Amino acid sequence: QDHIDDGFIDIQTTRNFTRTTRVYWYTPENSEYGNGKHRLEQFVYVDASNPNKARNSYVELDAGDGQETAANKAIVRSGSDFTLYAQGYSDAAYLKFYVYDYQTETESLLGIGHGRNNRYFSMHYDGPSLADGSYRIRATAVDRAGNESGHNGSTYQNLTVETDTPAVPDV
Repeated sequence: QDHIDDGFIDIQTTRNFTRTTRVYWYTPENSEYGNGKHRLEQFVYVDASNPNKARNSYVELDAGDGQETAANKAIVRSGSDFTLYAQGYSDAAYLKFYVYDYQTETESLLGIGHGRNNRYFSMHYDGPSLADGSYRIRATAVDRAGNESGHNGSTYQNLTVETDTPAVPDV
């Protein structure tokens, strides 16, 4: 019990499977609710679970910026911009896209993917140029309460950045 002015708050939780918390509080003796103490209560839903993992991601290169080589591999020129897509579930508010740099062996947040239609999320990247090399991009889902999911292998996308234009093959 916490005392607030002349009244106090008595927080009691219920144990059930919906993770609902019932909060009770009592008004002071003389309040806008009339003379005498009045018990007020409110149910609060506590979301402590992670959302479902994101799935089915892919990289789409913007016109003229590169060449897709496979479903999960793309080669882009240094300084190119691209759009990342991934599918989430209905419990995801947005997706986070991370990039792992194989050269430095570090991972950092690349950006936030916002909702589109059919539970697809997209993030257009036109930030600082990625250096030449190999990268892995992955996505995680975040729900409205800020809980972040893990990731699964289907969201890994490999990206190779090359400054040099490939030589034209001999015919």
